[in-house]
Amino acid sequence: MKSGSSSNDIQKRKVCKLQEEEEEEAKVEKFFALIENIRERGDWLMKSGNGRRKGNKRSKKLVQPTFELQDFAQYHKQQTTLSHTKTKPTADDDPHQPIDLKLRL
Repeated sequence: MKSGSSSNDIQKRKVCKLQEEEEEEAKVEKFFALIENIRERGDWLMKSGNGRRKGNKRSKKLVQPTFELQDFAQYHKQQTTLSHTKTKPTADDDPHQPIDLKLRL
């Protein structure tokens, strides 16, 4: 009798597995249908002129920044002040000295 019940269990598992696969497939199909609907809705909005994107492109003006030498004058003053405050090179300034990369707490 055990062989009969085990074959029933196997069949039940197969049926259950098939049902799960069908449910999963239905979910995937529904997901892709939603994606397609979203795309179609976006295309429709853009074609009908009711889309926000289309209106925003017209109303926005691109700003092109312009820079003057005066914009960097303060930065230049800070750099020259820092370079004049160094008196003589130290061991830390040697470019041939290896850098200590050990992290300590």
